[in-house]
Amino acid sequence: VDPTEPAFLVKPAASPVYHGFVVMPETFVDGWVLGEITPFLGEECGDGFVVAPDGSQAGLVWEMGAGDFTEIIAATPERWGVYAVWFPLAMKTVEDLIANFRVVLPELRAAHGRAKAGDVRQAAP
Repeated sequence: VDPTEPAFLVKPAASPVYHGFVVMPETFVDGWVLGEITPFLGEECGDGFVVAPDGSQAGLVWEMGAGDFTEIIAATPERWGVYAVWFPLAMKTVEDLIANFRVVLPELRAAHGRAKAGDVRQAAP
């Protein structure tokens, strides 16, 4: 919309909530893929997002270590929530990132199912 501004600040109408951030195709697992807001590799915590097979998105606040999968923000029309996730492996390589994604994916699938079962209408992907 405005090439002088970051894409996520001036996203076109009906764009996904995380428009302008990088989706990492190498993390693709069964139709699910991670997106990067802050760097994953070499970091201990950060922000990201996940895209479900239906194109809907959820935010991730992630940390290294052990902890509980927790809903931070409930589903809205723009996204099916924001979740705290914990990755068990240090992320030195893309393979580490993929392995960590596979660990949290069952909980993300369940959260997506719960959000879709509620009556929150998702914005078009």
